[in-house]
Amino acid sequence: MRKSLLVPALAAIAALGACKSACLVDSDPQGAAVSLDGKEVGKTPTSVKFANSGFRYSYEVRADLPGHESQIQHVQSHTDAWGRKSWPNMLFFRLRPGGAAARSAESAEKERP
Repeated sequence: MRKSLLVPALAAIAALGACKSACLVDSDPQGAAVSLDGKEVGKTPTSVKFANSGFRYSYEVRADLPGHESQIQHVQSHTDAWGRKSWPNMLFFRLRPGGAAARSAESAEKERP
């Protein structure tokens, strides 16, 4: 009888560990390219998924918008009393005007007679 309960219990634990947590990523202004560890996953507003399985405890989330400074947030999981990982539900980037494209445009305008 114990063996018959063990297999479904292990399957349920494995299924819980393989779940992914969705996180809304938004920015002001919207339309920024969102990268998860260097791989583009969409434009804001978008939803990204963090894996709950394995030994992964952090991700680097980056927002890039032309004419604005890029921003990076390092996201870490939190473990509850039962050993389950959880991730934030939302990330928000407030992108400031500037960045390489804006600086090159400013310097080109200064050089004009």
